Amino acid sequence: MNSYDEWDCANIIHRETVERPVMLKSLGATMAQVTHRLRVDVLPSEMGRYDRAQHVARRAARHRRVKTVVGLSVSFVVMVGVFSSAFHELMDREGRSYSWATSVYWTLTTMTTLGFGDITFESDAGRLFSVVVLLSGSAFLLVMLPFVFIQFVFIPWMDERDRRRAPRALPAATSGHMILTSLGPVEADLIEKADQAEVPYVVIVEDVDHAGRLHDEGRTVMVGALDDPRTYHNARVAEAAMVVATQNDQINTNIAFTVREIAPNVDIVASANSPASVDILDLRCSARPRRASARRWRLERSDSVGRAM
Repeated sequence: MNSYDEWDCANIIHRETVERPVMLKSLGATMAQVTHRLRVDVLPSEMGRYDRAQHVARRAARHRRVKTVVGLSVSFVVMVGVFSSAFHELMDREGRSYSWATSVYWTLTTMTTLGFGDITFESDAGRLFSVVVLLSGSAFLLVMLPFVFIQFVFIPWMDERDRRRAPRALPAATSGHMILTSLGPVEADLIEKADQAEVPYVVIVEDVDHAGRLHDEGRTVMVGALDDPRTYHNARVAEAAMVVATQNDQINTNIAFTVREIAPNVDIVASANSPASVDILDLRCSARPRRASARRWRLERSDSVGRAM
């Protein structure tokens, strides 16, 4: 190889060395733009996909409950009206006359099994009618009363308890905390060290049931979509000490870009498998004033990973 070829190879190597960071930066900027466009297209309203689905499901369930109660109430009114009319007819056959208010009174006391005994039939047809009213009222109330209690007392109480077990936002006074995006051996080791250092933490979980189970295990959890910026606003990421992203490379990159748009100075620790993801995350996560702090967190996390494995 002559001197010209050596110079040409050296020039190519130098140019590749110079252009590689530029290409990665351009790729990072492109990914940020694509992520922003996708987020705008997928979330056109102020609510995220998960919150919107939950809102629609709750509204549909409430509509079904109200519709069922209205149907039961109409059935009850019809039954009272029919039984009161039959009461008038049977009493007329026995040669007695009562007002409509009295007929409704008798029907209600019989259907609710109170049966004061102040008004009774003397004929067999009247007594048989009383038994029919009694059984019909008892069966109807055994269906209606538990349904109303369960749908309008018990289920709302359970929903409120689940909401408290899995909140969607941290208290306004929360600061200096660590935000985790999954829970595994590495995160468990980090949580243990955070508890020892009295550093608050929160685990972001997308599934409400899973969040409830983690809450029952003593974990601090919050419900939210990992690709929704409002989740990190609710997690008070601007006041957080660190965000730990240990999902797959695509999700971790999305988390890093989302968090960096909201909180430019927060430390981000992310795992990556491919070299390209490492370069992109390093460019995105390290472009901030507190680089020394980020190195310290990375070293501490590496030590935690080693002990957890």
